[in-house]
Order: sequence, then C-alpha cells, then structure tokens
Amino acid sequence: MKIIKKFYPLILTILFSLSIFFFFKNDFKEIDFFDKFTFDIISAIIFLCFLYLITEALVLRNIVVFFKKNITLVESLALMTSTYLLNSFVQLSGLGFRVTYLKEKKSINIKSFLFLSISSIFCELFIFSFFGLATTFLIDLIAGVTLISKDIKLIFAFIAVSSFIYLFLLIYFIENLKLLTKNFNLKLVDKLIEFLFFIKEKNLLLFHLKQLTIFSIQYIVVAILFVIILKFFSNENYFYNSLLTASLVDLSFIVNLTPFSLGISETFAYFGTRGTSLKIIEIIIAINSFRIGIILVSLIISPMYFLISNFIKK
Repeated sequence: MKIIKKFYPLILTILFSLSIFFFFKNDFKEIDFFDKFTFDIISAIIFLCFLYLITEALVLRNIVVFFKKNITLVESLALMTSTYLLNSFVQLSGLGFRVTYLKEKKSINIKSFLFLSISSIFCELFIFSFFGLATTFLIDLIAGVTLISKDIKLIFAFIAVSSFIYLFLLIYFIENLKLLTKNFNLKLVDKLIEFLFFIKEKNLLLFHLKQLTIFSIQYIVVAILFVIILKFFSNENYFYNSLLTASLVDLSFIVNLTPFSLGISETFAYFGTRGTSLKIIEIIIAINSFRIGIILVSLIISPMYFLISNFIKK
C-alpha cells in the first residue's frame, strides 16, 4: 500500500499516457491537426505561456514583498519556472525547492509563507470559479437553451462563494468560531482559526485585492491561449468554449495529483464542457499545448537564471 501511495502520481501519468496512445491509435486522422500548426500559432502559444508564468511570478513576488523582503520579478520568475520544471519530474518537489530557497535566501518564515500561499490559492479559486460560473450562464444565454450541466454551475458557485467568504467575511466571526469549538479537540479547525487570526492581524485586504487582480489577468491570458487554439480548430462558439475551458483547467491545477495535473485537467474539461461543441481531441491538444509551452519557457528561463547568477557570484 505504501509503494502505491508513493508512486501513484507516476501510475496515474502512465495510465493517462496509455489512454491517449490508444485514442490516437484508433483514430490517426486526428494527428493531421499537428501538421497544420503554423509558426505564428506556436509563437503565440509560447508567448502566452511566458505571460502566464509572469503572472505566477507576480503572485509569488507579492507574497515575498509582503514580508518586506526584496525580490526582483526576474528572480521570482526563475523560482516559478524552477517549480514547474521540478514538478514535471517529482510531484511537489517544486514547492519544496521554492520554500527552501525563500527560507535560506530571504529568511522568510515558512509558516507565514504557507499561510499567504493558501490565501493566494483562494484568490485564484474565486477568480476562475467566478468567471467560469458567468461563462456557463453566458453560453446558455447565447444558445437559448441550457447546455451546461446544473452540477457544473453549482460547483462553480460553491467554490466562488466559499472563497469569497474565506477571503473577506470569515475573519469577522473568528471569536464566535473559537467559542463554538473550544470544547472540541479539532486540530484542523484550530489551524483554521490560527490562520484567520493571522489574516486579521496582518490586515490582508490590500494583499488579497492585488492577488485577485493578478489572477484576473492570468485568466485572460489562459482564455486567449485557448481562443487561439480552438479557433484554429474552427470550433463552433470557440470564444465561449475557451472562457469555460480556461476556468476548468486552472481549477484542475489545484488538484495536484499528477505532474501538471496530467489527466486531471482533461477530465475536468471533458465533463465541464460536455454540453458544448468541444471534442475530446480539441481538449487534449489545447491543454497539452499549454503544458508544453510552459515547460519550454521554463527550460529556458530557470537554468539560464541560475547559471548567470552563479557566474556573476564567481
């Protein structure tokens, strides 16, 4: 059982890769799409992946700057690209590297850093679920009929409302929550209360607003990337489908079971867009174009930064 638990990300990755192989094996005609990818489309995808990583770097930089520590955007970008590269091989190793680097180089309290990282994740959840929910109603409105499952709408609504309550309302009920749970030995609730006291003490409203702004930009970047790819496929209603897919894919990245959420993102996108004109082949190619673009950009920036940094020090 321990062996399975240790290697389950690899097992899931292999199973998903095999399913993709057999999918293409049974329908080789779909591979013709790859031959039609022009230099302009590939360049646009790579550029947008670079912008996506810039937004990730800004999110990390906001956290570090909050502790009144200096970090350049380039250094933050190098950390994020290193995170993505390491996670491609060993799950969560990128987070370990990032935490170790910030602890040693910036003397940042790891517990506080993780608190702010979790707050940032809630900002991300709120933005992508909010836009996802809005898009589902927009798609139904344009179509004149209900295309998107009620369950998908409820999931988006639950995530958006829960994130909003956590970010802006829950801190006002800390004392009541503490009184209600004082007679119970609930470690998880105690951690939450401790976290909420941290948020209240630090007055994180401005921090949350900054992160929300960055994630809004990130959503636009991801949506544009999918617009380019789905338009290339001549997908019907590619614009609205791109908006919905952007929300589903980003939310799937939170479910960090496999490197780059391989297989998880495709599953989210498939079930979330079942009422639309999106085909499984379009979902697979769009999401993996995004992944490959991130890896290519990371392969350039991360090694280059640390090689130059070491050279300058010497």
